[in-house]
Amino acid sequence: VLFDGLAKCGACGAKMSPAPSGYRRQYSYYLCPTSHAHGPASCPGSVVPAIAFEACVIDRLRQLGRDRNAVAIAVAEADAAMQARIPELLKQIRRAEQSRRGLERHHTTVIAAMDRLRPEEKTQLGELEELDVQRHKATQWIARARVELLSARTERVSVDEHFVALTAFDREWDGLGHAERRKRLALLLP
Repeated sequence: VLFDGLAKCGACGAKMSPAPSGYRRQYSYYLCPTSHAHGPASCPGSVVPAIAFEACVIDRLRQLGRDRNAVAIAVAEADAAMQARIPELLKQIRRAEQSRRGLERHHTTVIAAMDRLRPEEKTQLGELEELDVQRHKATQWIARARVELLSARTERVSVDEHFVALTAFDREWDGLGHAERRKRLALLLP
């Protein structure tokens, strides 16, 4: 199923998932999870036939790939979205670094307190382990955010490169297996 996790309900925005039907339980529909959990009245865009939906999206991608103006608009929007993300990334990185410094200070305090205790009184080992996990997660998140920030500051999307790639869509698409098609769709669809 090509759009599992990629298709969003047009009515509520939830990620649609494949739904089986028939005696062989083949996936022939995409189902809105809001509708599935709360009933069809909760979301009017609840079910979409898979074959027709997939064909429609692929056809639209083919059309967009042939329209240089549409590609230029999409590239400009993607670039603007990336640039708009920079201030928020900077704020998030500063907050995460402050949080990590606080965790490190608390870690140091707990270690100092444990050094003053007798071995049988040292019950803060679990707290230290949790602090280590939190510090590690914060460090990893900061590293990923810095990579994203660097990318946002330095990488620019090229209209020409995208246009060439999208005009080759038909040739490439027909030669791809299911898994490769899903990877390409994940890159093309926001």
